[in-house]
Amino acid sequence: MENKVIQEKYGGFWIRFLAAWIDLLIIYLVLTGIVKLFKLFGIYLPFELSFILFVIAYSFFLTGLKGQTLGKMLCNLTVQSMNKKPVRYGKAFLREVIGKLLSGIFLLLGFLWVALSRKKRGWHDYLASTVVVHGSKVKGLARIVLIFFIFMSLVLLGRDGYEMISLYKSGVRMKIPSEVKTSYSNRDPSSLIEVSNLKENDINKLENWLAQNGKDPVDYVVETASRHQVTIFGEAHGNGDYLSFLNRIIRDLYYRAGVSCIGMEVCAAENNEKINRLITAKEYDKGLALEIARDSAWGIWGLKEYWDVFETVWRLNKDLPDGKKKMKVIGIDTKWDGASLVVALGAEGKKPGPVWEKLRIFRLFDDFIKLLFRDQLMARNVEKEIIEKGERGIIWIGLSHSYTHYRQPIIKMGKRVREQGRMGFILHERHGDKVFQVLLHKVETPVKEAYPDYKGNDPIFTELIEDIMRKRGLKPVGFNVYDSPFAMLRDNNSFAYYFQPKVGFSDLARGYIYLKPFRELQNCQWMDGFISRKMFVENKTFYESWCNRKFKNVDEVNRFFSEFY
Repeated sequence: MENKVIQEKYGGFWIRFLAAWIDLLIIYLVLTGIVKLFKLFGIYLPFELSFILFVIAYSFFLTGLKGQTLGKMLCNLTVQSMNKKPVRYGKAFLREVIGKLLSGIFLLLGFLWVALSRKKRGWHDYLASTVVVHGSKVKGLARIVLIFFIFMSLVLLGRDGYEMISLYKSGVRMKIPSEVKTSYSNRDPSSLIEVSNLKENDINKLENWLAQNGKDPVDYVVETASRHQVTIFGEAHGNGDYLSFLNRIIRDLYYRAGVSCIGMEVCAAENNEKINRLITAKEYDKGLALEIARDSAWGIWGLKEYWDVFETVWRLNKDLPDGKKKMKVIGIDTKWDGASLVVALGAEGKKPGPVWEKLRIFRLFDDFIKLLFRDQLMARNVEKEIIEKGERGIIWIGLSHSYTHYRQPIIKMGKRVREQGRMGFILHERHGDKVFQVLLHKVETPVKEAYPDYKGNDPIFTELIEDIMRKRGLKPVGFNVYDSPFAMLRDNNSFAYYFQPKVGFSDLARGYIYLKPFRELQNCQWMDGFISRKMFVENKTFYESWCNRKFKNVDEVNRFFSEFY
């Protein structure tokens, strides 16, 4: 009987949790409106810091005023002193500010203590000598409002929860078990050839083979794409000549190779409906193209040649007769918050933002599954939109995601701790030779970028390729690596080879395209005004972290990127 009285008198854990949830939801909605209003005037409010300060001020003021926040009022809960007197501002400060900080700092144990305490008191209640009293049952309008909040919360949580579960299932489904062996797992390292050991005669043989077997890059791409359902092109981002090459061969890919779909890493799959509307419209909508471009993960893909692909495909589709199958462009990545990833965690080798911006890590909660299974989800989008639909497609993506026969090493303290297969590897393991990879000529990454204590030399693999190309008069060429004398070459001074002694060139590149010496490749052009005033206001600290300098206005940011590229 005594326990029954206590349950009726004191607010238990779940009713207090509900009241707190309602308070947080109210604050979130109000603050979201305030932040949007400030953005209209070009003022940035760090949402997470503002939210914390708002919660503290809201709880302190209303608890000191009436012993109730709006959430507690709806749930008929009242904070009062142990001697039954109202809580004043002194105790409210002790409870809501200092006490709740104490309750939360140890893994929220102080709040969970409510479920264990006889009088349902958290650590903050003990500190302020308070108790939460649960009055009579909720009636009338308060009950209706309470039911509404509960319903809306369940809808929102259910929607987000369903999306996260779906993404998780897709990611797990596409994951390749670590015990799956690579093509080089059992290779004898002595069968590989260090490029530093090549003699002039060896180099001449490579040149002669290339002269006999190399093809014009356009013809090579068309022939390769016509033999495989999916051809993945691995690029070093930002090279305008490669994107110009892609735009130039789109018609050949469609008419000569039967390619009907182009998948791009820089686009989000969530925008595929918009992309399709753009490239099949009667008139090309540059505003919609810019909107899609601005909605990429990083918010800095203002590189003209990438988005020229939309217009190139639109022109192709416009010229097609009625009833002829249209070419598609699809985004294969998901929408995730690259700006918050950088300012909160210092990702991509950038310095994190100011201390208060580290709180943006909470925004990444929704992106956790997307980032954890990023390659798996990209592979799934390719599978769903191209392979399962019987399309023939090409994928334009960063080289690290492109490898079909190579698992990249994860390096810690100068040692390889494991290897990970990226998007290309996943697709090839699932679909075999339907999937082929072509590497675009690049500069090798030095070992010291991953292992600063490395005492060896700089890579010379790129120099070898370019030396051979100079002997050929710098003539552009495309060729298969896997069945060539280039296949077993390696460079131990390159990151790609140093930590994996069994890896050869053909594991990194099944096919290869050379257009010109890497240092002569032109960068992409920055689109005038790509970063909008709204983007600048919201992500000023991100742009400053990325560029390692301060900006006064959006024009300075656009000018910086324009000069950089």
